[in-house]
Amino acid sequence: QPYTHYQLQLPNEQTQFLLSGNYMIEVYNEADEIVFSRKFLIYKNGSSVTAGVFRTRALEYYQTHQSIQFSINPPEGEFFRDPANQLHVTLLQNEQWTTALNGLKPQYNNGARLEYRYDAESRFEGGNEFLFFDTKNIQITTANVSYVELNRLYETYLTPDFFRRGYPYSFIQDLNGDFRIRTLQGSENGAVEADYSWVHFSLSTPMLLKDQEIYVYGKFNNYQLNEVNKMYFNPSLEIYEGVILLKQGIYNYKFVAKTPSSVLLNAVSGTHALTENRYLILVYYRYFGDQHDSLIGFGKTSSFEIMD
Repeated sequence: QPYTHYQLQLPNEQTQFLLSGNYMIEVYNEADEIVFSRKFLIYKNGSSVTAGVFRTRALEYYQTHQSIQFSINPPEGEFFRDPANQLHVTLLQNEQWTTALNGLKPQYNNGARLEYRYDAESRFEGGNEFLFFDTKNIQITTANVSYVELNRLYETYLTPDFFRRGYPYSFIQDLNGDFRIRTLQGSENGAVEADYSWVHFSLSTPMLLKDQEIYVYGKFNNYQLNEVNKMYFNPSLEIYEGVILLKQGIYNYKFVAKTPSSVLLNAVSGTHALTENRYLILVYYRYFGDQHDSLIGFGKTSSFEIMD
């Protein structure tokens, strides 16, 4: 029997957007408890951005990090008034707000164009390519699925992963942390026909990590760390184990470590300058007399062809 599927299209007859910028949608259940929230952006097409990804000039990070350099053009026929204070830029790696970089000021201008040629200030860890699995056909083993069992629901056991930190970089085509709901059953309408399965994750390590918790991490859970995606150490098998209920599809994920003071996004996967990442440059501007920052443009770039 197909599932009930809810979707919301914005704008609609009841909701129109008057201002550009950052928005948050929150969904509540009948008990007035929040089910989930998602950030989304509304922009007005005005400013243009050109950008590129470079190896850092710092030798100690040359093999592990990526720096973003970019320039911003004002809307046609306009100029930026007091850009050092009125213009704000946010850099996102793979649409992760948890690692966003803010506060960059233009270094110089070339006519009306503003130039940002930073190195350390716009530097990200390259990380590693995301791991993935495919459950479009929920009944059989596919890429990185070790075996499948049918109980009340399907149980999907992934091939055990290992600590990739310290290993040489190897390119793997991924979705940069994203996921796609898909099914090969029925009419292939994933929204209502894709089934759910308990997906079993495992990470091999000979001992419990001191003062560190391990989590499964990806866009499928909004890059959050909570009890649902927390891993637990099984000393008899020498692995961390976790199980998450997920809909059929193609998923990217990685393992991250949480200490009492910080989240180590690449402690398990390692970090490489050659990793393919997608970057988004968001441009906000506060027009004279406004009380809010307008999102006036954005730029995109990839580290697929990183430059020296």
